[in-house]
Amino acid sequence: MISSEKWRDEQTGRAIWVFERKYPDGLAVIIGDNMSGYRTVHVFVHRDYLAVDDRNKEFFQLLKELYRLLRPMYGNILVREMFRQVGPHPRQRPSGMNLQWGLPDVFWANFLGPEYVEMFGSEKVFSLPCYEAERLHDGGAVFLVSSSPFDCLTDPQGFDQRRLDITRHLGAEAFDTGYDNSPVKVPKFRYEEERKVEEQRRLATPHEKDILARVPRKEWQDWIENNQTIALALVSEM
Repeated sequence: MISSEKWRDEQTGRAIWVFERKYPDGLAVIIGDNMSGYRTVHVFVHRDYLAVDDRNKEFFQLLKELYRLLRPMYGNILVREMFRQVGPHPRQRPSGMNLQWGLPDVFWANFLGPEYVEMFGSEKVFSLPCYEAERLHDGGAVFLVSSSPFDCLTDPQGFDQRRLDITRHLGAEAFDTGYDNSPVKVPKFRYEEERKVEEQRRLATPHEKDILARVPRKEWQDWIENNQTIALALVSEM
């Protein structure tokens, strides 16, 4: 298990934890800060695992539970082929590095925090030309482009057309184009002021606690108990 000392003492702004299990299915969980100062949680699984039976649906339910626990501003589920670079040069940067530049793209599953639902309007969000849209407990929303993330491989043209239709429905100005002078529509983020304060504290106090430590330990314990398969896979490698 994660030691309470590490949980308490990890340094804000430089925290990055990697939990990995390579066999039998391939699993990695990365918790840390990106280059723009946002706290992120990434869960990676091998695509062969999701291709069996209804595991992609189980994984989707797992990520919905993670959303409930962390209450993020944004999240997504994708396979590598959905990822697209932005900018005039393919090495410039990936989209989505900073939500202030806009949403990164439309992927298979897309989690929008309540600030995005407020910005777009509930009517627009829940009338998306998508496979399914669901209201979340905190006023946010999640929508699926299609029934399976692998539709981008079996029907790439159809999948890309649905992505384009969704982008147009929400408004292209809400997405990261890769150009700094492009007009961007962004919401008023819940955590933006907190993020600025944390950055100031990090610069002034090198040993400030990580923001993830603010998630009550009981909530993490409940999440682990309700998702024992992934929890046991992580613990067995520690």
